[in-house]
Amino acid sequence: MALRARTHQGQTTPADAQEAAVPFRELTLSTMIEKQCTRLYIGDQTGIFLFYTFWETIIARGSKTVWIKCGNKDKVRATAIWLGDPVGNKYAPFSCIQEHTS
Repeated sequence: MALRARTHQGQTTPADAQEAAVPFRELTLSTMIEKQCTRLYIGDQTGIFLFYTFWETIIARGSKTVWIKCGNKDKVRATAIWLGDPVGNKYAPFSCIQEHTS
């Protein structure tokens, strides 16, 4: 099951958040029943910024570091996923590497 949402939603009042939570809970529970799931995992996704991405040529003498430009912007090259469950168990994080064709 994959859920996607816009990241810039603006300010939300507590009443609006409660209104949005009820249909989401119903959808989640109905999907769990349909797919026969017994445990719900809570996932938190965060971007990993690689500020110091470099490539180094190793030679016997005078090794130089060549920096890779990323369009002069900080770009997310990997995503870390943190998992937990309602019981309080925390699981080892894993990362998803994004690769684009050049």
